[in-house]
Amino acid sequence: MSQTIPGPAATNVAAPTTRPGTGFAVTSMILGILAVLLSFVPFLNIGLWPLAILAIVFSGIALAKKYPGRGMAITGLVTALASIVVFFLMYGGAAATSAL
Repeated sequence: MSQTIPGPAATNVAAPTTRPGTGFAVTSMILGILAVLLSFVPFLNIGLWPLAILAIVFSGIALAKKYPGRGMAITGLVTALASIVVFFLMYGGAAATSAL
């Protein structure tokens, strides 16, 4: 009267493959997007500087070393530069309206 309960079937799951070197491109893109989102929030947009600078550095590394993910590195660079432009436009506009 003893029954044996079968255990779960073994599954062969392969580990996900990642391309080496895409970390710099992905990191620059994420930091650039966070910087551009943060640039629209008054008083908090001062915190975009470290994010934007790191995004520029990481995208520069990814582009210079010819790592895969060139599009993501360019996106990180463009969004970081756009966040800096938005920062100056916001504070320039605030300074121009307060001078009147």
